[in-house]
Amino acid sequence: MAEIFLHSPAQTPPVPVTIGRARLQRLAKHWHYVLRSRRRWINDPKLRQVIEERATDHLRAIGVGPTELAGLSGRGMIEVRIDSTAAPSPNSDRWEARLLP
Repeated sequence: MAEIFLHSPAQTPPVPVTIGRARLQRLAKHWHYVLRSRRRWINDPKLRQVIEERATDHLRAIGVGPTELAGLSGRGMIEVRIDSTAAPSPNSDRWEARLLP
């Protein structure tokens, strides 16, 4: 069962992130950097389009397909939720779930 979910207050049920931890860690680091440095691309429509397409591809890679993405889009706020009832993996502090923007 997924331990990490994308959730919008207006959407039920939450969308599970269904990939392995190593890939999620790479994506979390990547998107943390991209969004932290958004001043470089926020006013460039072409670069924003590239980033939007990359985000769509990455969401698909973590189990958020077109149907789930349509349900999340236009909600104003999306939360990354960690299932607190799931048993953590050994030696895991789940930092990638907290870093994922």
